[in-house]
Amino acid sequence: MLVVLAVLAGCGGPASDVSDPTLTPAPVPTAQQFPPGVSDDGVSASTLVAAHESRLLATNFTATVERRIIDANGTVARSWRRHRVAAGGERYFGRYNRTFVRFGIRRPVDSVAYWSGAGGFALRFTGDGSSTLDWSRDRNRSLDIDGSRQLRRSLGVLSTTVTERDDGVVLAATGASDLSALPGPTYVGDRRNASARIVVQPDGLVTDWQVAYDARFDGRPVRVLTTVRISEVGTTTVPRPDWVDAASEPPSR
Repeated sequence: MLVVLAVLAGCGGPASDVSDPTLTPAPVPTAQQFPPGVSDDGVSASTLVAAHESRLLATNFTATVERRIIDANGTVARSWRRHRVAAGGERYFGRYNRTFVRFGIRRPVDSVAYWSGAGGFALRFTGDGSSTLDWSRDRNRSLDIDGSRQLRRSLGVLSTTVTERDDGVVLAATGASDLSALPGPTYVGDRRNASARIVVQPDGLVTDWQVAYDARFDGRPVRVLTTVRISEVGTTTVPRPDWVDAASEPPSR
């Protein structure tokens, strides 16, 4: 008993000449950081798309959209669009091409180039070895320049989950309450078995996404694949093609 009391008394007595070692606090775990609108519980389409739009309005970028329609024998049709967009989204330059590989379908316009800037909107239609120019004082607001319209419609009908976490997240999506809202040409029907993969950066910028679904075209089963990629963020230049001046000239009388 005397020994025990002596030890206890020493613990409460004056500090000894030997200093205590410095203790390093254990790291405190932090909650998983998600991009705006993304959480373990799901995705708020409006919040995520707003962050995507805001990020791209503040800088320049290049958007590339590719769509393929495939059946058991390969590619049936392919379209490709690329636009270079300046900060603010008012000035941009782009090209659109569509090709029907089979079924003998021929379109009157093989490609379209377009430019938007101060003063108006210019178009150049090219097909059958000739070109047609058009000019409008109003900016063409039908173009989904930053992909946000297509992204909002897809996220609004798909059920999404977080599948990967790194510097941002990867979302996987399946199902749809209204497949007609998904991106794709109007000439395909009976859409079903939809899925998507969406890559989101920490600030909410969606850099890559692919939407796929089964459908029918010309009475045959096909697979529709739409891929969107945002690239060259902050390094994109927007040229003014020579033909824009010709398109903007008033017709001679």
